[in-house]
Amino acid sequence: MPYIALTNIADIEAHYPGVVFDCESKPTLDQVVQWADEATAIIYGAIQDMYVVPVTDTTDRLILKPISDAYVLERVDPIVKPKTIKSAQKTFVVRSTKSSFEHQLDRLLDGTTRLINSTNSSSSYMTYSYTNTNSIEPTSSKEDDIW
Repeated sequence: MPYIALTNIADIEAHYPGVVFDCESKPTLDQVVQWADEATAIIYGAIQDMYVVPVTDTTDRLILKPISDAYVLERVDPIVKPKTIKSAQKTFVVRSTKSSFEHQLDRLLDGTTRLINSTNSSSSYMTYSYTNTNSIEPTSSKEDDIW
């Protein structure tokens, strides 16, 4: 099913006053659009076992949008305004070990961040169901040879 990217390019441009992405900018508009599509695909791929995708609810799309924006910004930032440290011998590009996008996606996957109105997927790994007649009682025993 076709989907609309979660990131709006105008919102990314708003982070960089005076920057307009087009065919001659660095990065180009096509690159930024591709990153927005990638972000949406990654997010939908990650949550497909939890929610029905694509997410169409406006409120839930607003919850996912900052995650998608973070992915795009992490690709645009080093090109538009690279952070460097200069020493006497070398110039180093500063990179974090875990990105904002990864942190936000982890929060979505571990249930810290949840979608409000979207339908849960029927194959959700966080769904548990059992009946009393079929319940399993935990048992343990102490074996002499392992203690």
